[in-house]
Amino acid sequence: PNIAFGTNGNSTWAKTRSTTVTVSDIGGVNTSSLKYLWNTSTSTPSEGSFSTTFTSGGTINSPAGVTGGYYLWILAKDTEGNTTITRTNVFNLDNTAPSITVDGSNPVYLPIGATYTDAGARASDEHSGVGSVTPTGTVNVNTLGTYKITYNVIDNAGNAATPATRTVYVI
Repeated sequence: PNIAFGTNGNSTWAKTRSTTVTVSDIGGVNTSSLKYLWNTSTSTPSEGSFSTTFTSGGTINSPAGVTGGYYLWILAKDTEGNTTITRTNVFNLDNTAPSITVDGSNPVYLPIGATYTDAGARASDEHSGVGSVTPTGTVNVNTLGTYKITYNVIDNAGNAATPATRTVYVI
């Protein structure tokens, strides 16, 4: 059988991916044989590894909540019993949140009226990369009190980090 993928892999990181899979054969396809498997290996799995069925022309979604380079493997047989097992190119899946590290002192003790310059924060992500860390909150150096600066970031796959906070005491 001939197997065609609507999207054959994607190197851009995302939380989920999907592709259509169409199986054809000049002599006819054994539709009950159509099965798929997602895994991280480029080694051909055994026929017994396949357990999830699909319909030719249908959409197959990536497994939920996984991170890494995943391949969609397809098993198909024609009406004569000929078997094809093939895979897509890699789909890069990222469901791991980035982390934020607060730079500088935390907490900060600042005398009233002093100048405050926030030391910022940085983010890291093992898979899809991150954009800029966004701080929210202000410090009024002329008013005694406790102030919070909260840092947020979302990685390139759309996973939000657990916010990090710096406490500033104006004393």
